[in-house]
Amino acid sequence: MRCLLLVAVLLAAVALGATLPATPLPRGWVKVAAKPGEVRMDAKVSMTLALRRRNMDKLDKIFWEVSDPNHENYGNHLKHDEMRDLISPGPAALTTVTNWLEANGITQYSIARHEDSIAFETTADKVEQLLGVKYAMYENEKTKQRVQKALGQMVVPDAVAQHVEVVAGHRGFPLPSLQKKQKKVQRPLGSPETNVTPALLYSVYNMSYFPTTPAGQTNIQSFFQAQGQYVDPQDLTTFCQALDPTLAPCQITKYVGTNIGTEAGIESSLDSEYITATGRGTTTWVWSYSNFDFCGDLIRWGQDVFAQANGSYPWVISMSYGAQALPNYCLGPDVDRLSKDVQKMGVMGITVVIASGDNGSGEDSRMGYNYGLLGASMPATIPYCTSVGSTTFINGNSGPEMATQDFGSGGGFSFDYGQPPYQKAAVAAFFAQNYKLPPYLSYNASGRGTPDVSALGDNFYIISQGFWEGVSGTSCSTPTFAGMVSMLNNIRLQAGKTMGFINPFLYQNPQGFNDITSGNNDVNADGYGWYAVPGWDPVSGLGTPNWGRLADAVKRLNERDFKKTGKN
Repeated sequence: MRCLLLVAVLLAAVALGATLPATPLPRGWVKVAAKPGEVRMDAKVSMTLALRRRNMDKLDKIFWEVSDPNHENYGNHLKHDEMRDLISPGPAALTTVTNWLEANGITQYSIARHEDSIAFETTADKVEQLLGVKYAMYENEKTKQRVQKALGQMVVPDAVAQHVEVVAGHRGFPLPSLQKKQKKVQRPLGSPETNVTPALLYSVYNMSYFPTTPAGQTNIQSFFQAQGQYVDPQDLTTFCQALDPTLAPCQITKYVGTNIGTEAGIESSLDSEYITATGRGTTTWVWSYSNFDFCGDLIRWGQDVFAQANGSYPWVISMSYGAQALPNYCLGPDVDRLSKDVQKMGVMGITVVIASGDNGSGEDSRMGYNYGLLGASMPATIPYCTSVGSTTFINGNSGPEMATQDFGSGGGFSFDYGQPPYQKAAVAAFFAQNYKLPPYLSYNASGRGTPDVSALGDNFYIISQGFWEGVSGTSCSTPTFAGMVSMLNNIRLQAGKTMGFINPFLYQNPQGFNDITSGNNDVNADGYGWYAVPGWDPVSGLGTPNWGRLADAVKRLNERDFKKTGKN
């Protein structure tokens, strides 16, 4: 009898399957009683199953080799087939997971090009059945926004669990909204005395010419939009016609996801207008997500980048979203997966540029006080992206720059990721100056430091929903720098290559930056912040770009490649 009982218990355990972690409720949200009919079980849900990849140690080795200008494999980025062969979990894993989906009535799904994730659309009731979770209503204490989510521990068969790294789409929350700093425009259209415009950026950052894409090559740039932000194509057209009629093409060529042009947002207006301005003539795409599930959207984006039927993808991606909350706003496995997604993009020749945040040193965030710790912004803390902070002019609208004053440009050290090799010397030089450092226990001195670079981010002249206004934030700096990288790619493409993960190149070429030594991001003026000093610092990074000097450095890379290949 005891043997039979033991067998029954073991069979029950097998039937229950393995558990995947529950999602903690983010700060600022509370579970509330649902109103009659408020929880919609027929609601559509965009799900992503991130599968465990093979050979991640080999991927890491390749990443550093193809990203380091001093390595013989620099610029030898992988192609689709090479990536799939390297990391695909294999046919047995795919069969196990898809059989499980089909057994639960999910027959329409998409396997990623590199076979490392599976995406599908379903309904809330099907999610409950598939994962053993339960939907409920949650409300933001400040904004009163209400969302239905399923946060409980997930239960999946053991055979499936061994192949699935992250399940996303049903449990992520919106980021709390951050009102952009806005100023009324007092001077005539495009006045250089008041606002930052494309012409001013060209002048300040030494963009004296704009290389075109070489014949036979393709150059695509893009940006990420979410949280109810959309582009109005007419705003973009008006912006170009008013401020620089020579900009062409002045349009979004592809929207991956939903874009509602009649509901333009300041964030997307800003991103579209300034990546177009500095990335002149480059084809522009948008990754658009309307689910109000920030962490889930990031996981889906990691698959979507490579999902185009013809195999094309952008060489530059700009992202102006993030959170400086501690603990991290996204679940640990999500953070790890996203980091590896961005690393994979670097291995395939993509530069990912992410805003460093608008909450200064992160003593406080949009979610509240960070318990005496300084929170750098995630996902800008990912060591495989380029993090961008913001500056402003010390006087007027020209001349030397300093850290922004209208808001705190995000910067600091990650608690999630260790310090990458490309910045160790720069960070050590910063700490050696020992200038007004915050209390030692408030930060992780061995963490990944942000930002890497900066650019102007105060009082940018944009048009949104037909109205001109001045806007400030690292969201200004990020698309500005991303477009500049697109112009560097036009030079690099002459050698048939792209910049890819650009940070090692940037840190090896400090002469390509205007050093920022004034200002700080101690927004509360209480000693819990960072100060700009000579060299790299966690306020302005390496400084603001001198694009002409960076372009010269890229030309030298090409000359070296031409000598190797015998090309003129």
